[in-house]
Amino acid sequence: MDLWLSKGHVVDGLWVGSFRPEAKPAIRRILPAKRSPGIGMPYLMRTPALEELPALSALCFRSKAIWGYDDDFMEMCRRELSFDALELRSTSIVVAEEHGKIVGVAQVKVVGKEADLLKLFVEPSALSGGVGRALLAWAAAKVASLGADKLVIEADPDAAPFYRRMGAEDCGVVPSGSIAGRLLPKLVMDLSLPSRTPLPSPSSS
Repeated sequence: MDLWLSKGHVVDGLWVGSFRPEAKPAIRRILPAKRSPGIGMPYLMRTPALEELPALSALCFRSKAIWGYDDDFMEMCRRELSFDALELRSTSIVVAEEHGKIVGVAQVKVVGKEADLLKLFVEPSALSGGVGRALLAWAAAKVASLGADKLVIEADPDAAPFYRRMGAEDCGVVPSGSIAGRLLPKLVMDLSLPSRTPLPSPSSS
């Protein structure tokens, strides 16, 4: 078990972790300001096991599909939505678990002072319960603990408003890794800056 993860989780919608809050004001911006009415138990944030990766890939696929894409589009995205065993070593992956069930997954990779949010997906049945926000708080804190001061997000166009509400700012567009000719919003969260916008509702995910 990763030591950092063993000290970090969400309780009643509040992040409890081993990072120093005073050093990371942008992370505090993501954290819920009060208890989310939809949260009855803490989210357990943990590293997934190798044998869970196929189920996590399926979760990502289900979550992506909520935006109404057709079957052909989804099949073209399947590779990018899947986890490879090697990624357990080359990237940082966490699952959010509630009542013993995995309700979300996030994946980040740090290169120097920048980090990429490779995946952040929530089980469709758990949407609007604060899971996405908890996962983004984990991602920001995790990459900051590894020395990054920026979190880069290549978002689905329908998911981009969530990241903007969390404080990420647009910085152009990037080609889709799955669909030729498709452009995606590119956003950056500056982890060194204080909050400039009020916290959204804890249930916004």
